[in-house]
Amino acid sequence: MRVILIAALLSAPIAVQTAAGQTFKPAPPAPGADAAPSATPAPGSPPAAAPPPGSPLTAPAVPSVQQQPQPPQPAPGAPDAPAPGAAPAPTAAAAPGASPPPGHPPAGPPPAGYPPGYAPPPGYPPAGYPPPGAYSYPPGYPYGPPAGYPPYGAYPYAQARAPGAETHDGGYLRLQLGFYSMTMTGKSEAGNVEYSGSGASIGVAGGYALTPQLIVFGQLLYAGTSGTDVKMNGGNSTSTTYDVNVAGIGLGAASYFGPNLFVSASVLLATATIDDSSGHTVVSSKSGFGFDAIVGKEWWVSDNWGLGVSGQMILGRMKGKDPDLVLVGTVPDWSTLGFALLFSATYN
Repeated sequence: MRVILIAALLSAPIAVQTAAGQTFKPAPPAPGADAAPSATPAPGSPPAAAPPPGSPLTAPAVPSVQQQPQPPQPAPGAPDAPAPGAAPAPTAAAAPGASPPPGHPPAGPPPAGYPPGYAPPPGYPPAGYPPPGAYSYPPGYPYGPPAGYPPYGAYPYAQARAPGAETHDGGYLRLQLGFYSMTMTGKSEAGNVEYSGSGASIGVAGGYALTPQLIVFGQLLYAGTSGTDVKMNGGNSTSTTYDVNVAGIGLGAASYFGPNLFVSASVLLATATIDDSSGHTVVSSKSGFGFDAIVGKEWWVSDNWGLGVSGQMILGRMKGKDPDLVLVGTVPDWSTLGFALLFSATYN
């Protein structure tokens, strides 16, 4: 049995590796030929010579397992590297109070409202938020003001006014006072006399606004001089202690336009008097026609009150009732012309 097993092993092709690293195996024996027993080299004998190149006993060199290149191995204790092309593994969120990784956040101080060491998401907040000088909302307020609030830069905004504020509507009251200069002329068959002087003009008008541009009112007017100069028939003037006064009551209307400009006109039932230094009336006229015209401008100082400045003209024509002492008992017809610079306070 041992002889048969040894013979089978000797008859199989045996690969021989030479010292040069090449292997070859003998050709199989021809059919019918007995396999030659292989001789075992004696100990210490030199190895068999390698067959020449190109001989049928040679074969391509096959690198051994020890000579094949090996992939790089990770260092002991290092995590496994991801495969080429694979997405990076998600990183865990930083614990509160932990330091950010190197290079994060970018250089520069973070915006107000962000934790130290952390940068906001890209594009937040928008550039210029909030603009310089605009109303600033609490730090970290997301994406601008709440709905309904004024946009950036619009604050402070105009305060809402009460209905009818700074508008000519409803009741109307005008108080006026100013400097007055006038001339009153009397004409009669005995000659002409002229009284001239300066003093004050006072008036009160009260009414109702039909529209914001049109107001109707009733008016009381008084204009007088303190001391007058008297001329007889165009001669030299003579100073006297007489006071010349014009008083009237009537109806009028005022129209407002533009930046609170106004014109006012009224028709009056007017009288003229001459008083002495003691205040006693020495000459008076019958009631006649009077006309008052005013042009001015007012400025609102509250929702309903306005202050103004204006120019006034007063005309009058009346029949005489008492004789003028200067004309030696003659009763003249009187005409007046006066101008005034007024300051007014108007409620509307």
